Amino acid sequence: MVATFSPNPTEQHRSTPEPRHSWLPSLAQRLQGFWTSNVPTMLSSVRTGAKSVRGNYRMSNQDRCMADCGHAVFMVADGVGGHYGGEQAAETVIRTVAPPIAAIGSSIGFDLPNIQTIVGNAIQTARREMVELAGYEPDYRKMGATMALAFVVEGRLCVSHVGDCRVYLLHGQKLTQLTVDQTFVQVAIDAGMLTADEARNHPWRHIVTNVVGVKPLDQSPDLTVVDLSPGDRVLLCSDGLTGVVDDSRLCELLLDEAEPQAVVSRLIDEALANDSRDNVTCVVFDVAVADKEAEPDEALLTLRPCAA
Repeated sequence: MVATFSPNPTEQHRSTPEPRHSWLPSLAQRLQGFWTSNVPTMLSSVRTGAKSVRGNYRMSNQDRCMADCGHAVFMVADGVGGHYGGEQAAETVIRTVAPPIAAIGSSIGFDLPNIQTIVGNAIQTARREMVELAGYEPDYRKMGATMALAFVVEGRLCVSHVGDCRVYLLHGQKLTQLTVDQTFVQVAIDAGMLTADEARNHPWRHIVTNVVGVKPLDQSPDLTVVDLSPGDRVLLCSDGLTGVVDDSRLCELLLDEAEPQAVVSRLIDEALANDSRDNVTCVVFDVAVADKEAEPDEALLTLRPCAA
């Protein structure tokens, strides 16, 4: 099953504009051919790797990530560069969004309307905390972060994101991007004004059109759901990786290493070798049949960034 769900406009926060859906047909087309079983195999994440580095040029690391293998919740957040409070924004997103998502499996199970509501409410909670922080500290008035969220419920991968953090799914030999960047260049691509190759080197390629921050979201987060299969591998990353490593190379690296932590290190090394000018953060997790005899990773791994 592959599905993308958008919030009901009547359920959105009053100050949040209705979402733009121009990219949804292209996402659905890209996901054609994925698994269509109505009863997905029960899976559990058993191995994960995560790492965040300052990179070659930045004075600080405004990225954050977390991997909760016990609840199968994984996140990457990227503080908006150039604005004071980026680190705090990314930390706020991780701290406020992850806990309610982690409770989904034990509380409601795979109930799509409720899952969508919980995701939306969690992101709005993060935004309200930033508004409160900005009330005490004027320098935080432009704080914000992009984010990618992936979690597994009853054998299905649920994905939501804001901005240009990405989630990829490696199934067999095929790598599929499950998110669509909310950026200036993606809007131009959708409008036929730029090709993907032109967008890759465009001077405005880093301008995001949607962030979790003091300002209301310009586009409400959608929820994409795909069925998982044993052996699938999922990558979450910040744009410090994808800005300098193309999808074909990502696929090669994801296929080349058996251990998630090893592939995370290879991905980050590749980004730094390609002269990434941003912080670089990756989370990789593998899924396996739930009754497989394997010890799960540490139940909760929350990473503060390490400088490289």
